[in-house]
Amino acid sequence: MPALVRFTPIDLTSNTSHPPFVTSGSTFAAPHDAWMAFNGVANDPNAWIGSTAGTGYVQIDTGVSGSYVLTSYIVQAYDSTNSGRSPNAWTVQGSNDGSTWTTLDTRTAQTNWASLETRMFAVTGAAAWRYFKLNVTANNGDATYTEIGEIQFQQNGTGYGWKAATSGAFPRRTRVAHGTAAATGGGGGGAWAWVS
Repeated sequence: MPALVRFTPIDLTSNTSHPPFVTSGSTFAAPHDAWMAFNGVANDPNAWIGSTAGTGYVQIDTGVSGSYVLTSYIVQAYDSTNSGRSPNAWTVQGSNDGSTWTTLDTRTAQTNWASLETRMFAVTGAAAWRYFKLNVTANNGDATYTEIGEIQFQQNGTGYGWKAATSGAFPRRTRVAHGTAAATGGGGGGAWAWVS
């Protein structure tokens, strides 16, 4: 069975800090911009907080040569006592031009999020995409804000490993398929493993 590995970064410091990746999103409560959903930390103030009355989206462009088959993704709740701001219903969409979107997964009734809780969702599909969007259609009741601590998009095969845990940070784990070589490295967001 192939390893699940992420193909999106977890150490961004701005929407354009790590070319070729570019993040964007709907209206947000400053300073909680889209890149904060891909920075590896979910404690205050490191989260995307949308300010469009319980809806909103976060998306990532993986670059002109990006082409990934999404097989699963992870959503982590923000470090908050207000579970009404956590996402309840959403779609995950893929695109190759940033304009025409195809729905890859739909979730509803995602309730009772604990602070910093992490949930993984499987996706069935064979098409490869450059852009990925998590489009929240409802939160859990807050009239103003929607919060997401972290997002990771994953595929089978090669990519980055999972970030290691520190206080309030995303789980740091590396899954390597049997019989493959792994090289480790570091950077602003900590260690990672590349599955070759």
